[in-house]
Amino acid sequence: MNIKFNKKRKTIKLFLVFFFMIMGLSNIHAQKEKKLLRKGNRLYDDNKYSEAEIKYRKANETEKSTYKSTFNIGAALYKQEKYEEAAKEFSNVTAGIHTKDDLAKAYHNLGNTFVNVQKYEEAVEAYKHALRNVPGDMETKYNLAYAQSKLRQQEQQQQENKENKDQEEDQEEQ
Repeated sequence: MNIKFNKKRKTIKLFLVFFFMIMGLSNIHAQKEKKLLRKGNRLYDDNKYSEAEIKYRKANETEKSTYKSTFNIGAALYKQEKYEEAAKEFSNVTAGIHTKDDLAKAYHNLGNTFVNVQKYEEAVEAYKHALRNVPGDMETKYNLAYAQSKLRQQEQQQQENKENKDQEEDQEEQ
């Protein structure tokens, strides 16, 4: 009976040692990510967006379960005027966010990136998603109205271009 007790005790000790080792390693990864995010944030605040993007990408490699590094990559890309890439990052981040405020921020920024590449229909949808999560956000409401106005202008311009093209074709036929 004494031998079985010792085996159980050793097994429990080994299990606890491995458990705490694994917990320690995951904590180290989380600390590394936070450290890289802080460094990236300092670079971002200093308008060094390209360098900040690199830190954010390194943070993203260490711990992919958080959305902060992906969100920050999108912000850094946006500041570098890499709007298409920024839109991809903001789109990716929306799947991993669980709070309404953070989701609204991601959609708001996604809308901003679409405006900058003149994809007004997509911008309108992104701003609407943002407002579904935080209905009282005045900046998003303003941006939505702006994107809707630009969309109407774009549609009018397309209609005018179509009419002009049709008139030219009619004149050529005569």
